[in-house]
Amino acid sequence: MIAKVLSMLLGGGAQQLVSTVFGDRAARERYAAEEQMAVQMGFQAEFSHRERRTWWDSLVDGLNRLPRPLMTFGVIGLFVWAVVDPPAFSLAMLALQNVPEMLWYIFLAIIGFWFGTKMIEKAPRRVQGPNAEDVKRVHDIEVERRYQDEMADTSKPLTNASILEWNRRQVRGG
Repeated sequence: MIAKVLSMLLGGGAQQLVSTVFGDRAARERYAAEEQMAVQMGFQAEFSHRERRTWWDSLVDGLNRLPRPLMTFGVIGLFVWAVVDPPAFSLAMLALQNVPEMLWYIFLAIIGFWFGTKMIEKAPRRVQGPNAEDVKRVHDIEVERRYQDEMADTSKPLTNASILEWNRRQVRGG
């Protein structure tokens, strides 16, 4: 369309002007097709059977495919851990708050290597952990659950913590 407008205004030199400014369309399409073929050939070379492939090559190829799935399942595992054992999870998250900030940036750089730089651009500047009151509440619930379980199981003796809790409740209740 631009070529038609320019050819009406400038005459025969318009095509030369358009190809100089915008490039040759056929050349751009040819380059795009060659680029796409190179990408496809790279994929083909990656997955084709190589001659003289050793067990070591297969092992290294397998190990190269592990980091992303392991990190993904690790994060999912954190959510499961938070539900299954809240006190231990809370304690671990509190311990992670003691990691120096510069070490977090190094960790984010490694993760960014695997998952891309967009994650680092959007990463929070300060990692916030759970507040102490929430951790204490989760801990108290877990202690109460363990106490109730021990009191219900008469087949074994009580632990020292349960005996102390029983004594504390007797004094408070009586």
